[in-house]
Amino acid sequence: YDHLESIARPDSIVSRIKLDEDNKHLKRFTRFMKQIQFFAHSPLVTQGELVNTYIDNHHKVHIHHLRHGKEEALIIKNFGNHFHDNSYGFGNFPEGVWKEVHNSDQSAFGGLNYHNLGRKDDITAQNQNLNLAPNSVSILKRVK
Repeated sequence: YDHLESIARPDSIVSRIKLDEDNKHLKRFTRFMKQIQFFAHSPLVTQGELVNTYIDNHHKVHIHHLRHGKEEALIIKNFGNHFHDNSYGFGNFPEGVWKEVHNSDQSAFGGLNYHNLGRKDDITAQNQNLNLAPNSVSILKRVK
């Protein structure tokens, strides 16, 4: 891989969080992860059940569906080196309306802002069309 890095597109290099002298993007990302209540104290994460895990070996994407009571979340990890431009979807997508609540590719963390935050169309089983950046994590939460 090292010999290919010199010819690779800058946005496809494995580390999605840009490291600088002060590691400001990494520090900001770490602070954010510690602060968001979704991870820190939510029973969905600490006591929830793993409903299903979807593994897409072709695209190197893993999706974990968590549920606790009426709360549900999808943890989407793209281990691949490819962008999915409004094009990613998977079978058995859970019913309901979903909203992205976190994406590791936000510009605040040194990413390219390749995400689904604030998108106009609802994310549903019939209208997934997700943006996934390479080597990124997205979290969707069920809102309806």
